[in-house]
Amino acid sequence: MKIRLVPSLAALSLALPLLVQGQAIDRTTVLRDARKTRLDARVLRATSQLVKLGRAAPQAPSTTLGLGLAIDEDELGTRTITTPFELSHRRGGDEDWWVFKLQGDGYGRSREAGSDAVTGLAELQFKVLHLLGAGFTAGAGLTLPTGGAIGSTSASQSAKLVYEYTYARVWNALTSVSLIHANGSTADQSPYTKVLYAELGREISAGHTLIANLARTQRGGMAASTELGVEYDFPFPLIGKAKKIDASLSWVRGISRGSRHTALELSLSHSF
Repeated sequence: MKIRLVPSLAALSLALPLLVQGQAIDRTTVLRDARKTRLDARVLRATSQLVKLGRAAPQAPSTTLGLGLAIDEDELGTRTITTPFELSHRRGGDEDWWVFKLQGDGYGRSREAGSDAVTGLAELQFKVLHLLGAGFTAGAGLTLPTGGAIGSTSASQSAKLVYEYTYARVWNALTSVSLIHANGSTADQSPYTKVLYAELGREISAGHTLIANLARTQRGGMAASTELGVEYDFPFPLIGKAKKIDASLSWVRGISRGSRHTALELSLSHSF
């Protein structure tokens, strides 16, 4: 069994909807879609690393439990703190594995400049990932709304295709494209959102990896949102004979007009 504590400090900002090209966009949804894409990439990296290190024996199931903390501040001064979580189960061999996931943004607290804070539970997502072979992975997901001051108000469905390539065992490239359909869209909004993602990682030494990534999210007919990120994966130091904990520290910056924000992410993982 593998239990992975993944504090997903992600790019979440719960500002008021912004007007882009004359249409109202819920910026929170766009940033959440980008964050989910980065989280999927992290899960795939972790699975590939376990296979490479021989820590995931063929046909041996593994379970992942993730807990997180996310901090984000946008250009309007809104600061959001969330507690993402993940529960996933991996089955199958190194060449044909399946991953079943339940994940969400957990409890959140958001405060706009000059306003009182709002709190609540964010959305839940069920997702399946399957290794197709030759470096390709396919995924499908269903997001359930939780309502309230922070949670989304409508469900959505997603499909994803990922390609991963490793060179000389120290360089790793990953790219993906996702298509998301949101229920409850208004007549002047497209129900479809596209997320393009790419990352390049370099293993500096055993257990130490530096990653640069880019995510571009666009809802049909509206301006795209672009985020740049840097992540550092490393072993978390412990005292005594405690089991090894893997850590990830990342920084994300939204650079598009109307979607500028800065987020910090910390991730801890424990395998056994």
